[in-house]
Amino acid sequence: FGVIARLGVVATVLVTFLASVALVGRLVAPNDDAAPAQWVSKILLVLLALFPYLLHRFASSFTRPSRRIEWAAGGLTGAIVVASLVAPDFPAPEEARPAWVTGYLVLLIVQWSVLLVTVAARLWRGGRGQPTVSRRRMRVLALASTGLMIAIIVSGLAPTDSRANWLSVVVQSLVLVSAVA
Repeated sequence: FGVIARLGVVATVLVTFLASVALVGRLVAPNDDAAPAQWVSKILLVLLALFPYLLHRFASSFTRPSRRIEWAAGGLTGAIVVASLVAPDFPAPEEARPAWVTGYLVLLIVQWSVLLVTVAARLWRGGRGQPTVSRRRMRVLALASTGLMIAIIVSGLAPTDSRANWLSVVVQSLVLVSAVA
């Protein structure tokens, strides 16, 4: 397997994984305001938290990260998985956010940010010394990783009121551009 083939296969698998989580979430919670069972939401959140960790493991195949980064990645992912499973029922979108939800969102934002920044840096550096096509593809993936991180930060810090519709468009656009890359 060449670098381009490996990048293509793994990128396809990871984007398919993320799209599957989103699709299952939409199928379980149709637009008729029927909320999914809380355990289904929690499992989807666990799968969502695993995405940056899987991307981190993939990027580790190009340059081996330090032991400290490995411990941080595993610890943050483990913490968010446990927090997702043991958290009380999540409030409806129109309800006020309790303090624990804010803490959970901060933990999720930190986990995604740390992992996606390390992925972006590793992919960018991994492109050095590669043929032009491989180097460009790795750098586009690094930029896509950064775009996903920005989308997660913006959506996690966004207000829950309906006045933030423009913010939803910005986040969805960032995710779309990152997924296409």
